[in-house]
Amino acid sequence: MTQNEQALAPIEQGGLNWDSIKDFLTSDMTYPPTDDEVRMFLAICQQSGLNPFTKEVYGIKYSAKDKIQIITSKDAFVKRAHAHPKFKGMVAGLIVLREGKVEELVGSFMLPDDILMGGWARVHLKDMEVPFEDKVSLDEYNKGRGTWNTLQKTMIRKVVL
Repeated sequence: MTQNEQALAPIEQGGLNWDSIKDFLTSDMTYPPTDDEVRMFLAICQQSGLNPFTKEVYGIKYSAKDKIQIITSKDAFVKRAHAHPKFKGMVAGLIVLREGKVEELVGSFMLPDDILMGGWARVHLKDMEVPFEDKVSLDEYNKGRGTWNTLQKTMIRKVVL
C-alpha cells in the first residue's frame, strides 16, 4: 500500500483493504480502471468533498481505451443547493415538441406522441427577484451510451438540475 492510498481512505479499518475498496468502486463498470485511475478518482473525490461510497460521484469508463470519467450525481448537486443559505427552491422538466409546438413540461413525464427536445430548470434564490433559469438540448448530451439508451427523459432532467 502506498502512502497516497493510506492518505485517501482508512484502508485497514473495518477489514477493508485496497482491493476491496477498488472492487466496490468499480463493480458496476464494464471496463475496469487501472489502479492509478482509481487513485486519481479518490483524490478528486477527496478534494471536492464528494463521497463515492454514498454514490455522490461515479467513475465510468465507456471502453477499455477510454480514461475514467468522473460524474457527479444529481443528488450531490441538489444536496449542496439545499444547504446554501440563499436557496429558495427549484423546479425542472422537459422540453418537448407537441403537435408542432414547443412545450415545457414539469417533471419527467411526457405523452407518447411528444418528441423529446431537451430539458429546463429554474432555481429560486432568496435575494433574487428573477430566478436563474437554464435550458439544454438533448442532442448535446445524449451520446447513446449507458443509461441514456433507456432513460433519456430522466437523464436530460438530471443534466439541468
